[in-house]
Amino acid sequence: MAFWTLAAIFAYSISIDKTPSANRMQLEFSALPLMTKLPLEKVKSSQPSGSGWVLFGDENYPQWVHSNDNKMTFVLGTDRYGRDMLSRLLLGARVSLSVGIISVLIALLIGIPIGSLAGYYGGWIDKVIQTIIQIFWSIPTFLMVIAISFVLGKGFWQVFVAVGLTA
Repeated sequence: MAFWTLAAIFAYSISIDKTPSANRMQLEFSALPLMTKLPLEKVKSSQPSGSGWVLFGDENYPQWVHSNDNKMTFVLGTDRYGRDMLSRLLLGARVSLSVGIISVLIALLIGIPIGSLAGYYGGWIDKVIQTIIQIFWSIPTFLMVIAISFVLGKGFWQVFVAVGLTA
């Protein structure tokens, strides 16, 4: 768990493809197996013109990607659209961890005050809050997330809020 957390935090530092075209389909590289090495010139020539790439030790590729023979290694290969799987895995872990952390923070910000009110006052206030919570829990969580996301619209923050409200 600690490894994936650190990998997600430093995803942009260790990701192989940090260019604006990282999510662009490159069908000439589709479905490459693990540890495939391609010449950097071939990778560079597949990018759109004007992307500002420099071949060695620049901001687009970390130094560990290069081998001594000027080839780039796709450690986990590529998907059917030619996108680097390691980069996609690292950036996906980053999104997943951020959804989890922010959703828990939202749930805590809502749950602690409501639970404190119910615990401090007790009686009918406790029963009302408990009934409202049981009504929310009777609705399937996934459907609730979809409904809240529909109301709030598209975007990462809307997903954070929707998951946080249903946690």
